[in-house]
Amino acid sequence: MKPLKLKSEAVEAFKAFKAVAENESGKKMREVMTDNAREVSMGEMRNICEREDTKLHTTVPHHPASNGVAGRTIGVLTGAVQAMLRDSDLSDTLWAEAFVTAAYVHNRTPTRVLKGLTPFEVRYGVKPDLAHMRAFGAPCSIVEPLEKRDDRARMCFFVGYMCGGGGHRLWDPKGRAVVESRDVLKRPYVDPTNLSGGPRNLPNHPTSSITPPDDCVMV
Repeated sequence: MKPLKLKSEAVEAFKAFKAVAENESGKKMREVMTDNAREVSMGEMRNICEREDTKLHTTVPHHPASNGVAGRTIGVLTGAVQAMLRDSDLSDTLWAEAFVTAAYVHNRTPTRVLKGLTPFEVRYGVKPDLAHMRAFGAPCSIVEPLEKRDDRARMCFFVGYMCGGGGHRLWDPKGRAVVESRDVLKRPYVDPTNLSGGPRNLPNHPTSSITPPDDCVMV
């Protein structure tokens, strides 16, 4: 899952996803389905599909049922995001972070359609490692290198997982930014709405400019 700020970024995101998917699977992408937005159904997108001999299908306008599994999955993930943000008391400006994390968990959750397997198992042929997983919004501290440590712990809140890095993405309320770290310590529950400089009503946070799931590319 890759959140986009603009739909015009969709073509580059598709090219990157296509390259990774084909490299990991050893197979060529034969078909792809998009909505009818010009950015993903015409112009460069159509040229790429024609050049790569990939069939480009578009959904039926104003007919959500034609979105199939992708549409239903986005509905499930949207509900999960709303619950995660409400339960954690984190700001709605972290919607994109929550959406990516919801997709990450969904891909590691068994389903009846896959006969009890997870999407991760079907894709990679091995069971996912869940030891690193944490509750969204869980309070934690970043373990700083010795030369940077002081008496005050750096309070953060867990919001996601580093892509391919084995680390965590954390909301730093003091710096008002999402940071990444491999070394974190769990902490007792802390209400993020009562912290000085907390995540509520933050202007111009980088994540807040990312559009909701309708403009997300499913990776």
